[in-house]
This record gives sequence, C-alpha cells and structure tokens, in this order.
Amino acid sequence: MKLILSLAWRNLGRNKSRSLVVFLSMALGVWAGIFLMGWASGINQARTQSAIQGYLGDGHVNDSGYVQEMAVAAFIPNGDSVADVLRQQPGIAAVSARLSLSTMAQTTSGSAGLQIIGVRPTEEESVFTVKKSITTGTFLTDTNRAFMGMVIGDELAKRMGLQLGDPLVITFQDHQGVVHSALYSVEGTYDGSSNRIEEATAFVRRDPLADIIQLQGAVHDIVFKTTHPEGLKDSVAHWRAKLFPYSVRTWREVSPDMGYADEVMSQALLLFMLIILLAMAFGILNTMLMAILERRHELGMLMAVGLNKHKLFQLVVVETILLSGIGLPLGLLLGHVTLEITSRTGISLAAFEQGLAEFGISSVIYPKVVMEWYLPVAAMVFVLSFLAALYPAKKAVSLNPIESMRIL
Repeated sequence: MKLILSLAWRNLGRNKSRSLVVFLSMALGVWAGIFLMGWASGINQARTQSAIQGYLGDGHVNDSGYVQEMAVAAFIPNGDSVADVLRQQPGIAAVSARLSLSTMAQTTSGSAGLQIIGVRPTEEESVFTVKKSITTGTFLTDTNRAFMGMVIGDELAKRMGLQLGDPLVITFQDHQGVVHSALYSVEGTYDGSSNRIEEATAFVRRDPLADIIQLQGAVHDIVFKTTHPEGLKDSVAHWRAKLFPYSVRTWREVSPDMGYADEVMSQALLLFMLIILLAMAFGILNTMLMAILERRHELGMLMAVGLNKHKLFQLVVVETILLSGIGLPLGLLLGHVTLEITSRTGISLAAFEQGLAEFGISSVIYPKVVMEWYLPVAAMVFVLSFLAALYPAKKAVSLNPIESMRIL
C-alpha cells in the first residue's frame, strides 16, 4: 500500500496545473456548500427565535377543547391557580395567562378580522419581547380600568389608517354565544415578528375584557418561558402530570410547521451539499479519464514490470481520492472561518427587508456555525470520490500492456 500511495502522490505532480485546478475547485465547492448551509441555518434559527420570543413562547397550557378548535368556551376556569402551579415548577422562568377571542374590528375606514389577546402587561412582558417592539405609544401602561386601550400591529394600523387615540369597535361572542361590542382606542402599535402577525393580532388588558365576557379568573391560554429550552421536551413530560387534565404542549406541538422546518433543515441542506459534490464528482471523473488516456504508455509499462490489475485499480482509486480529498480540509477551513466571522458581523439583506418581514425574518442574517455537518460532508466527499474513481479504474485495468507500450 505504501508503494501505491507513493505512486499516486507522484502522479498528482505530473500535471500541476490540472491538479491545482481540481484542488481549488473542491475547496471552493466545499466552502460554498458549508457557508450556504450555515447561512440557511441562520435564517431558520432567526425565524424560529423571532417566533418564540415574539408570540409563540416555549410552551402552552390549554383546555383540550381549545387545542382542537380554539373555542371561546374551551377555557381554564381556575386559570390563575393553574398559572401559579406552573410558576412553582423548576425550570419555569415566566408565565403569562391570557384570554383569546376572535373578533371583528370596525373603524370609519373599514373592518378586519382580529385576534384579541387579553393580557396582564407585566406577565406578558416577562415572557415575550412585545414591549421592546413598541413603535408608537405604550404597551398597556394606563392602569385605569375604565380606559379601553388596545395595542395593534404596524401593518394593521397602516392598512386601516389608524393612529394613536383612534377608536375601534370590537364585536365578538362570549362563551355563551352572546354578542358583545366594545369601544377601544389605539394605545400603541408594535412591530411584530411578521407582517401577518401584525395584521391579525392585537393586545388588550385581560381584566376589563374578562369583566365583559364574565370570565373573571378564567383564561384560554397559559404561555410559559423556560430557563433551559434545550431540555424542554423532558420538562414538559413532567409538567403534564402536575397540570392534569390540561394539555401541556411545546412550541413544536403548537406550531408543527415550524417544528417540522427545524427537523428537515439538516436533511435538506445535506441533500443540497450532495448535489454540489455530485456535480464536482463528474468533473473529477472526467479529469481522471483524461489522465489515464495521457498515461497509457506509462500504465502499460507498470503492468509489464509486474503491477497486477488489482494494484493498478488501487492506484487509480487512491489517486482520485487524493485528488479530491486534498481540497476538502481547505474548503472546511474556509467555510468555518467565514461562518465564524459572519456569525458575529451578520449579513445585511436590507434590499429584501419587506419580503423577509412577511415571514418573520430580520433583514440582518447571522449565519450559524454548523460543525456537526463537517463529518457528513467529509464522508460524502470520500464516497463520491471513490465512486468517481471506479469507471476510470476499470478503463485502466482493461488496457492491453503490449498495445499501450507501443503508444509514444
């Protein structure tokens, strides 16, 4: 095997320009793949964190009927007591108990469907970043119970031409099917995690809303934030026993589409990397076929002096793997360094800010270092290099030594 390695390494230097092009091509291909994997992971992570911190939370406690239909009548009667039990559990950082109603908002300029979230401001601010996202006005800071203030999204305010102090008439049904109307005033506007959230979600004080629908102490949704999100799945299994018969779900269960996106991201990105490397493998295959045609005389001489077909096959395979494998460490290093730098500085996509906002993604993307994928990428490089070597190796061993030595 030592002889095979020595011959393969020497052969790489026979045409330095061609070998250098292959080395650099592999390095740049791996670099581009690693960087794009980290960039896509950064986008997905930003989208997920924006949703969790903006409106989703780490998990929810609900009545089973609310999980199925989000019905007004599916409330937790002793919501404050259940919230207090949850607060006492280890690993819980903050809890917000909320009312949630589907309503119709009407103004002088039109009407729109609106999900009203009744909250206690201090609780809501401890779980979500909504206070930090306030663009005009305040987040329900007026403590006067008679003041019916509402915080709406920037997109809704823009679409309906609303400004601070403007009135909205909200019409909704309570848990008994009785229709209510209430007059609210715009107390503030917020820049949410996505434009869709801004258009469809508004916040009001929970206690005055509970008085209207006669659900004092009851809640529809208890959202919690944990101290260690990485252990959320195991913690939720413990809390379910404590909060039975109510449903306790993680954010992945509440929003399956977002959880599914996280799960398939790695497979999708590795498939993307495989496509890049597969294209490069065909280039390497072509390079080795050209090299064999150019070295038919040399290969015939080697077989004539005793290099059997098995050893010749090994020689071509090892040479191909070296040809592609040398560029791999350089590509991984370049990709890692690029991700380390851009994960701190970020990449601005200000030109696409409006489109990204539709999906809850910031215009500044911070790529994620993806070291857990370096080994699979390296494995794919060597496997594809081996496969790319099979056909050139087969062509080499099929040469006739006598005919090959006649070629000058």
